[in-house]
Amino acid sequence: MKNRKPEIKLGEFNYPDYEIKFELIKTGTKQYIFIYHKSRRKGKIRIKENIIESFVAFISFLKNSINLNLSINDAKKVFSSFNFKIDLSDEKINDLLASKQNKNKKPTPVVTVSKTEDILAKYLKKLKIPFKRQVRIGNYTVDFLIEPNIVVEVEGLVHYRKDVIEKDYRRVNYLESQGYIVYRFYSRNIKEDPKGIAKTIYEIWKGKTPTIQRIRQSLQSNSQFNTPFKHEIEKQKAFSSSHSYILNRLNEIAKDMEENRNIS
Repeated sequence: MKNRKPEIKLGEFNYPDYEIKFELIKTGTKQYIFIYHKSRRKGKIRIKENIIESFVAFISFLKNSINLNLSINDAKKVFSSFNFKIDLSDEKINDLLASKQNKNKKPTPVVTVSKTEDILAKYLKKLKIPFKRQVRIGNYTVDFLIEPNIVVEVEGLVHYRKDVIEKDYRRVNYLESQGYIVYRFYSRNIKEDPKGIAKTIYEIWKGKTPTIQRIRQSLQSNSQFNTPFKHEIEKQKAFSSSHSYILNRLNEIAKDMEENRNIS
């Protein structure tokens, strides 16, 4: 185990009004300003060769970590007490602080809204379905949310890819764990029959969830995947392009349902 280098105190500066104390500490060849608030150590700022960079980091830390908006002039007094001279105007320091703050900001997730979603939204409005678009749930953004817990997603061809299927699986699992029911519609089908898809969503909203028989009839129609795929089907590779595979799965589900009914 590495021996911890001793901390040598080189200086101290107090701001009683803020209940804050600063100590200049040397550890090996490095120097730090240790920050104490209400007698508790809150952190430290390393004094780098570029003293301005350390100064900006010092002010930012106070603001972000202990919610203390120390003025540039007061911060200069701290550094001056430790013999660190800040030869830069307040205006330029403010520019550097603003730049640092922008760098630390988390990027806003890019949300892409397709024309297909616009088409579907138009027909949902006609049926007076109360929905919200591009709603953030946890780390995910869903296309449509019909409160309290119905999620509608519009899927394109990219969702056939294996890596995307795996991500979608995790996404659906998370949404379900939060109490949402997820229905997915393919973009192609919405373009072909927006009125029919909107009507299906209307029935879901009203509590008339499509039956296995209706899903089977939709699959056998000319429109490929003209149906909402709920999570039970998705978990069994509902993204497969084979009609026969999905029809077989639906038959198995229907058979299981019938057997369970007979047992009960």
